[in-house]
Amino acid sequence: MKNLFFFFFFFAFSHLHAQIIFQEDFDGVGGSTAGGAGTYMFPSGWLLVNVDNLTPASSVAYVNEAWERREDFANNVTDSCAFSTSWYSPAGTADDWMWTPPIGPLPVNCRLKWNGVAYDVSYLDGYEVRIMTVAPTGSTGVIGNMVTNSTVLYSTTAESNSWTAHEVSLGSYAGQTVYIGFRNNSYDKFLLLIDDIVVEAIVNNDIAISATDAGPQYTMIPEMLADTVCIPGATIVNNGLMTAHNVSLQVDITNDLGTIVYADTAVADSLTSGSTVHLATDAFINPAAGIYNVHYKAVMDETDAQVSNDSIAKYCVEITDSVYARDNGIVSGSLGIGAGNGGYIGQDFHIPVTTAITSVRMDFFRGYSGKQLGAAIWNMNAGVPDSIVATTDTLFYIDDSARTYIVPVHSPTGSIILTPGDYAVTAIEFDSTLALINCPDIFTAGHVWVNWPTIPTGTWTNIETFGANISHPFMLRLNVGDICSSFSGTAASTAATCATCADGTATASVAGGLAPYTYAWSSGDTTATATGLITGNYGVTVTDSLGCTIELSTFVSFTDGVDESVVSISVYPNPSDGSFTINAVDLNAQQAVIRISDITGRVVYSGVMNNDKFEVSGLSQGVYNLVIEVNGRTDVSKIVVE
Repeated sequence: MKNLFFFFFFFAFSHLHAQIIFQEDFDGVGGSTAGGAGTYMFPSGWLLVNVDNLTPASSVAYVNEAWERREDFANNVTDSCAFSTSWYSPAGTADDWMWTPPIGPLPVNCRLKWNGVAYDVSYLDGYEVRIMTVAPTGSTGVIGNMVTNSTVLYSTTAESNSWTAHEVSLGSYAGQTVYIGFRNNSYDKFLLLIDDIVVEAIVNNDIAISATDAGPQYTMIPEMLADTVCIPGATIVNNGLMTAHNVSLQVDITNDLGTIVYADTAVADSLTSGSTVHLATDAFINPAAGIYNVHYKAVMDETDAQVSNDSIAKYCVEITDSVYARDNGIVSGSLGIGAGNGGYIGQDFHIPVTTAITSVRMDFFRGYSGKQLGAAIWNMNAGVPDSIVATTDTLFYIDDSARTYIVPVHSPTGSIILTPGDYAVTAIEFDSTLALINCPDIFTAGHVWVNWPTIPTGTWTNIETFGANISHPFMLRLNVGDICSSFSGTAASTAATCATCADGTATASVAGGLAPYTYAWSSGDTTATATGLITGNYGVTVTDSLGCTIELSTFVSFTDGVDESVVSISVYPNPSDGSFTINAVDLNAQQAVIRISDITGRVVYSGVMNNDKFEVSGLSQGVYNLVIEVNGRTDVSKIVVE
């Protein structure tokens, strides 16, 4: 808990920077939390008044006073807030007050700021913010002077479903000590949260970063899919009384070693008092694997009197080798369907380039020993999951404990190739209610899905439709791999009918990859089977439609004539170091043509032999075919260079 009070003489404010007069963020309050929600200690000095004295519904029974302090379980469980409810049994109108301790005397140019949110988009609580200059006197069931002696500063019938910042001027209360009251006056709604209450004095020169642009939807992105990770941007507000000149937003992005890997600046012209400007820098693209944080800083020509609000650092993203995730790894609960007739629940992922999916990771809060588990991947051509393109293997829970399961995608080649588009990855609820872990961040509306045979909407529906309290991403991750990893093949041949007969064949057989395939043989053929081949080694490069390539080779032999040498040929030494002698007995001054080819069929040496001995040198390591032709007859030998 932080209660900050400052008492000033009036003359001290003619040149001071922005001062925090009062601040409460409902964090760090002492006392035990072992009793759970409804038992946490409230900050000292506050007055809580339950004028309606109604009974909360069982789902919100922990709000057993006018206001309670507890963690923001829908958005950030590490942040505590003030909670109020208007959901009563029987239904009724709330009249619940929360008054600050006395604040002041206030200096000139003060303002009140706070954040508010209502949890359920279908039942948005409204409220009033009031101010009074005498102490409030209300009590349980008694309104006291809280209406008659107060003035409304702000009123709404429905707070936003996401955290929203508010601000009102307290300029007319300069020199006075005030009490600020928050009053839930809604009828039969749900939960209202208030946080980060600040009273501060405005100064001449003070710019601040009031908001930063949303980062990626994902907490982890595989490097092969990380093109444009984010476009840094922020809104700068002039909190001062004077115009700010040459306002700029400086952005640095650091990796997990603290090294700056990106730096850029966006500049605006002058910014008048109370005005805002949004500035964005160039996109952060093609990062290497690592964890990245964005650092924003607002700068102006004038000396900023309050530098603490000029800078913000926030988590950007983790670039991984293979993991694609929306969750931040913090367990906030679990969710299943529980209708008893099966179903699917999960979230979608954007695939910007052709990608191989190798497995799906699912984290469960509990298991069901011996029961089935699995996942399905859905196409989203129509904007919703519409057809299954892949499934994982169906496994069985090991036991009833919380566990992580990494389940291979079902495919003969070990992976599934997904072309660019959006795909939903869903856990399958077979015959037991799933307990799929969900996490507080990063939730993006419109991207978490559920469907079961008797779903009230009749089709696939976003999870937020069923309430803000379950609007969370799941610990359900995609694992991706090299699109070429499943591409393989073999080459085989049929023999020629004689040493000089061009009727042998060589055939390439491939598996995996993505058809159609192209073939480039060393013989010049461009089909899967090369024909019209004489004896020798032949190589082929096979390319699939993704650009993946494999190199294959085979040897075409012959069935007749290999022992019908017109001369007796010997090669020594063999193996050799690249230099060897060819000895031909009974050449008898005949002319012999020599060809030496490598295992791909490429001729690396050719010449004419006129004598009984012929020396060859300069060959690199490998296996070669030596072909000697004399008077239409052919002798084939294998030579090895080590």
